Amino acid sequence: MSPELLEILCAPEGGLFPAPEEWRFSCSCPDWADLCKHAAAVLYAFGVMLDKQPELLFTLRGMDSSVLIPKAPEPVPGGEDVLDVDAGSLSDIFGISLD
Repeated sequence: MSPELLEILCAPEGGLFPAPEEWRFSCSCPDWADLCKHAAAVLYAFGVMLDKQPELLFTLRGMDSSVLIPKAPEPVPGGEDVLDVDAGSLSDIFGISLD
């Protein structure tokens, strides 16, 4: 991700990540800690889900990710032939000696 996009996503005010006061934990277990092992497990599972599908964060915050993440540019016609097999060795292509 670009530094500009990361700045938008991680901004303390208005970023995608919840502020500390937005987190609420409740569990009926007898653990007296503010964050019991059950709540910690839920946060861990949520982190695993976000690792696999980071776009879920946009969905959770009610945002359209396509606004922030541009589409890939269209391929240039003939661009795939630029590094054709006939172009020569890697040494020739990059102008270096690979001996």
